[in-house]
Amino acid sequence: SQLDRQSLTVGKRLDENQAKIEELKLERLNEIVEELRNTKKEVVAIREEYRSAQDVVARTSINAPISGRVVNMQVFTEKGVIGSGQTLLELVPQDDKLLVEARVNPQDIDLINPGQQAHVRLTALNARTLAPLDGTVLTVSADKLSQENQDDYYLARISISQDDVAKYRLTSGMNAEVLILSEPRTPLSYLIKPLTESMNRAFREE
Repeated sequence: SQLDRQSLTVGKRLDENQAKIEELKLERLNEIVEELRNTKKEVVAIREEYRSAQDVVARTSINAPISGRVVNMQVFTEKGVIGSGQTLLELVPQDDKLLVEARVNPQDIDLINPGQQAHVRLTALNARTLAPLDGTVLTVSADKLSQENQDDYYLARISISQDDVAKYRLTSGMNAEVLILSEPRTPLSYLIKPLTESMNRAFREE
């Protein structure tokens, strides 16, 4: 009958429309999945850029591991490039005892031992009115040290009275001439070397 035919036609159209709806849903779902995949790729790329930017920022600033006073500044150029392992400056820690560093000629090293007495003459002060300060050899380097265009040497560290440090207002960087008394009590003269505080640290880029 005509009614049955109309009913079949309507049912067919409903099925077709439902199929189109399902097809559209699937297409939209695929679009969403693709958009999500692209978004994840963008997030990964942005994270990599962020890490690179963080690394650049980290290498543009230097943080000291301790509090102290800067001496022997080596780099002054703004926006300059710093080489790997290059010394930028030395940092003298706060509240550390002042020591004297003396360079010992290798041929004299057998005469130097910890505990020996030493005389420290401060070249920055008036040598005529100030007697040499008494000091004691604390340590002597086990190996020879070297610097470019300079002779090899051993490094001896000499302690001086902290009362003298306060009395004469001694600071790191002052020059001093050290006379270490050998066993026969003969003064040995060594190269002039700036006073330095113990635990001096030089910053380097890794």
